[in-house]
Amino acid sequence: MQTCTDADNPITQSTVSKIEFKFRETGDVKDLPKSGRPKITQDKKIYIVLSMEENPQSTSTLVASENEVSQTTVLRILRKENYHPYKLQLVQELNEDDPDRRLQFCETMMNLCQTTPANTFFQ
Repeated sequence: MQTCTDADNPITQSTVSKIEFKFRETGDVKDLPKSGRPKITQDKKIYIVLSMEENPQSTSTLVASENEVSQTTVLRILRKENYHPYKLQLVQELNEDDPDRRLQFCETMMNLCQTTPANTFFQ
């Protein structure tokens, strides 16, 4: 069995130069963060879900601007957590007397249909 020793893998001058250059430029020998899409932390995901829990009327645009992420990211996180976007729109309100009025309308129409000949409806 062969083992690696320092004699088998000597450090080259170029390796030392690269490390020295990196240290002089950044003050550290660690690699710089890679460019690309930033990762959303788990804490931020939890905060987004909690903010929608606390205020369900809040919009995804508002939550996105509060958390400095895109609206698409907010919608993707909420979809993964089984939240479905919708906006409740109340169009008509039912009143207490609505059933009585509907019954009265039906009775009026039934009487009209019985007293008026059928051929007058289609002229």
